[in-house]
Amino acid sequence: MKSGLLLYLFEATCCLTLCALFFKLVLAKLTFFGWNRIFLCAASLVSIIFPYMSIPYPHIPSLPHNEIAQSSLPHVPVSITHSYMVPTLNLLYWLESIVIYVYLIGVLILLLRFALQLLAVFRLIASQAVIKEKGYYLLKNKRHFPTCSFFNYIIVNTDRLDETEIAQVIAHEKVHAQQWHSLDLLALQLLCSIFWFNPLMWWLKKQAQLNHEYLADAAAHRFTTPLAYAQLMVKLASEDSLCPLLHNFSNVQLKNRIIMLHHTQTASAKKLRFLLSLPLLAVMLWLVSCEQPIEAIEPDQSALVGTWINIDRTTVNHNDGHTPRLFPERTGGIVALTEELTLHANGTFTMYEKENTHPIAGTWRASENKLILPQLWISNDAVSASYAGKSLTLRFQNAHLGLQTIQIQCISLSDQKLEAYQPYVKEGGLSGGSIYYGYIKQ
Repeated sequence: MKSGLLLYLFEATCCLTLCALFFKLVLAKLTFFGWNRIFLCAASLVSIIFPYMSIPYPHIPSLPHNEIAQSSLPHVPVSITHSYMVPTLNLLYWLESIVIYVYLIGVLILLLRFALQLLAVFRLIASQAVIKEKGYYLLKNKRHFPTCSFFNYIIVNTDRLDETEIAQVIAHEKVHAQQWHSLDLLALQLLCSIFWFNPLMWWLKKQAQLNHEYLADAAAHRFTTPLAYAQLMVKLASEDSLCPLLHNFSNVQLKNRIIMLHHTQTASAKKLRFLLSLPLLAVMLWLVSCEQPIEAIEPDQSALVGTWINIDRTTVNHNDGHTPRLFPERTGGIVALTEELTLHANGTFTMYEKENTHPIAGTWRASENKLILPQLWISNDAVSASYAGKSLTLRFQNAHLGLQTIQIQCISLSDQKLEAYQPYVKEGGLSGGSIYYGYIKQ
């Protein structure tokens, strides 16, 4: 769960980064404010959805696993202990846990702040006298409250404005109400609480707010001159912002808004730039959603599916061709099976040691292997004999060692018991050997 959460956050951050760069470089200076709003909302939405999606690559046949040579196994020494886990996994597990806990604490704090801000807005509206107008509710206030809006509630500070200016402000805030800009703002604020560690998420929210003001300014300043409208914005610029969930008339990037009032309208042909977002979506989908499909196991492998508990794990050293010994001649550790092994029907596996609850996960497959088993290990049982010589291959990623492979040879298999061995090769002046496994099905 933990690794999955961190991977999701990483992939969502990659998507947000691509969307933010695209908007900044391609769309930010266009005057198609309605289209920009759609892009900003859609970009935030797909960035959190795409990492959840899973689209398989076209199937490419791979080499049979029985063609994997024994020499391809890691040539690492064997340990005399029963702990075959990489020691650094414990440290990585705790580091990962710390990162997760810090992230979740940040999310909880910001969600609590979001809830308190929303409650403050409701209390503000409830404390004012409401005048019902056509399509909105007007709240006139003579105290030092900023001119702002929340959905279809418009708060106007009548103490500082004349009737003409009040009409201009209402025309501006009505655009926010009619186009449901507060819904965008709430959703983006919620996403900022979840992706609080990512500055690009806060930047996208800021751009969405600015775009909302561009939309409202474009509609409202038609009733007056750009100069008079700019003077009204400057007049109200000293008002304090009560809450980031409100659309404040003059608190959002005033300089950019005044420049945009005098900006020449973008030529309609430049709407074609929005088509460039389609390749962007395709790249994002390929980066975070496409994955190699897991091949289903063969029908005759179904007996291996289940959870297996280790009851015996013995290292037998070949002692350079002399009498086998139950003790190795070298120190170190090899990549070996653990105390609990679960083989899933979809071709994946998990395993872990009891003293380390952080599991190892990867893929598995059984295949025919014409290796000659020691005669004393061959069972007379018909079912067991049918599995004798089968090769069970497990693959998984290790943070430090990269792709790891464990390949074992089945000795016997019944519904309740699995016997197998894992050979390790001679290395330099050190002899090879095998690890004998005994498992019972849980």
